[in-house]
Amino acid sequence: MPIDWRPTEYRRVERRTMMDTLGEALPKEMARVRDLIPLYQQIPTGVFAVAMMRADLDAAAKAMIEGDLPEMIRRYESLKGYHR
Repeated sequence: MPIDWRPTEYRRVERRTMMDTLGEALPKEMARVRDLIPLYQQIPTGVFAVAMMRADLDAAAKAMIEGDLPEMIRRYESLKGYHR
């Protein structure tokens, strides 16, 4: 890996632009989980997971509307736990 000789402040700016803010990441995560719901509905025991996903999606939407940052963070972390 080549050495980056630029001053540290320039490297920090690049990293910040690559990261999403919570306001950008939470809706993306909500969309990802919404796309998982049909997959879980095909599984006989997936009804429980779908109910949990919908509850988390509803709570995330409510937190965004109310501007409740701590709840948005909690719901974002919770939504990241759903996998294929």
